[in-house]
Amino acid sequence: MNDNSPKANPVPIIDCHMLGTNVSFDFLKDLFLEAIVDAKSSGHHYLQIIVGKGLHSVNNEPVLIYRVRTILNGFVNDCTIKNYVDNTTNGYLLIYF
Repeated sequence: MNDNSPKANPVPIIDCHMLGTNVSFDFLKDLFLEAIVDAKSSGHHYLQIIVGKGLHSVNNEPVLIYRVRTILNGFVNDCTIKNYVDNTTNGYLLIYF
């Protein structure tokens, strides 16, 4: 079996969409940093953050999205990551490093 196949090395996923609004900014930042370090050490070049679509939220948008975007913008600014794709209409973001 080829070690580079998707089954051997699946894309890392952080599922945040059930965390709710009580989770702290610092907790999310630490969670993302740890996931980035783990993904890089496993040979990945990106990871996925699931935030949900917000279908059951008060304003019909993911409840953590503003915190997630703020954290990711900071990571881009300090070169922790190269960039990210905000696909919240489908309930996720992709982080590239």
